[in-house]
Amino acid sequence: MELETLAFVSAKELHNIDRVINQFKNGLRGATEESDALGVKLFDALSRDISTAVKELIAILKGSRNVAVLTEDWSKGLKETIKKYKNNEDKSQYDFISRMIDNSSEWLSTVIGDTEVRDDQLEFFYADEYVKLTKEIVKKLSLGTLLSGKNAKEIAYGELKYKDHIGLCKGWEEQLKSWIDEVQKSDDDDYLSGENIEKLKLAVSPVAIAKSAILTNENTNADIALYGRMLASSVKYNVEAACQVAHAISVHPVVIEDDYFTAVDEMNKYRDDAGAAHIGETGFAAGLFYSYICINRKQLIDNLGGDKELAMKAIKALTEAAVKVSPNGKQNSFGSRAYASYVLAEKGDQQPRSLSVAFLKPIMNQGIEGADFGTAAIDALITHRSNMDAVYGPCADACCSFNVLEGKGTLAELLTFVTE
Repeated sequence: MELETLAFVSAKELHNIDRVINQFKNGLRGATEESDALGVKLFDALSRDISTAVKELIAILKGSRNVAVLTEDWSKGLKETIKKYKNNEDKSQYDFISRMIDNSSEWLSTVIGDTEVRDDQLEFFYADEYVKLTKEIVKKLSLGTLLSGKNAKEIAYGELKYKDHIGLCKGWEEQLKSWIDEVQKSDDDDYLSGENIEKLKLAVSPVAIAKSAILTNENTNADIALYGRMLASSVKYNVEAACQVAHAISVHPVVIEDDYFTAVDEMNKYRDDAGAAHIGETGFAAGLFYSYICINRKQLIDNLGGDKELAMKAIKALTEAAVKVSPNGKQNSFGSRAYASYVLAEKGDQQPRSLSVAFLKPIMNQGIEGADFGTAAIDALITHRSNMDAVYGPCADACCSFNVLEGKGTLAELLTFVTE
């Protein structure tokens, strides 16, 4: 699972990720219970140390010697032996291993020879066999032979129902096959060296997990529900944003000032030079801004799975943050901690509207009778809103506002209004 492709990850999905990773760490289960039920045992065989999986077989092959001594074409002989001990009626794809151990006296003499073979070569041989078995599992899953039912309709239904598990199995196959190919092509003869084992751990990591084991459109976090997310390769997990935020614009002309600054190295004893350690400049301005936010309440509730209470909490939190919290960039240098001076909230079923065109003509002076920029901007906004309502008719079912400059209205009333 390539997590960097996620715009947002919900708490439920983070829980899913932790669950999958913990299962891999435990090394005892597959990615999902369903995949285990389908007989996908490859991870169980390889997530543990490969030497553990075939320890008894290697001990049998080695006999009393420190290394295995096999025939010159030992790999061919073992493959024939494995083929002989495989049984289509086995409950597990890997039952042949225990059967070979139980019946070692029947085949051991056919592969004993005078060619020394190291443990890691044998372990790698069985790893290769596991990959081939995985291919068989994938083939059977794709053909529906591991699924209940005999006719084509039931098989087609089974493939659709278990398509994610088939994808999971294919993911394992591709990852492990690439690992084996890489090791075979490398100059490292030690197949189980530390480096190769690390690569093997990556090969069976959650990167091969089907996205359906992680992603969900249920129990979505409020931030995902508000701002949405896009997954180009998993469109069904996309979330349509319920909130739109416009860039803030100043309501009057602004002159950009330059803050010229230097940084001095206090450890410099001026023996070689006495210059500044750093010189730079930062542009800044003091502006009065108009901001606009639009929330589709129905979309937000739908995104949250019908949880209206959570949707109202999200709207309330966003509204309070929007009017009280300033961007935190360069705060230590400029201390810009302004609250909103005027807030107008409208709600209804009509097409939303922005009132930014109230400032097509910037506030150029101190307003009527020497009013400040804030009062003049509020007057322009209210005038434009009234003109729009006069032309289009009422553009909202209800509204609520507060005006700090006049001391009218309260934030508490506004928050109550937006959540009713």
